[in-house]
Amino acid sequence: MLYSLLLLLAYRCMTEFSRVSTEPKQYLWNKWALNLSADYIFT
Repeated sequence: MLYSLLLLLAYRCMTEFSRVSTEPKQYLWNKWALNLSADYIFT
């Protein structure tokens, strides 16, 4: 379960990074969500 969540986070990081130049606000929102998810997973 933890492994699949980490894969999902990595995938989202890559996909959002690829469109940061076209959707900066969406990227920042997803970055915040990813950080929150990571904090929840690793604590």
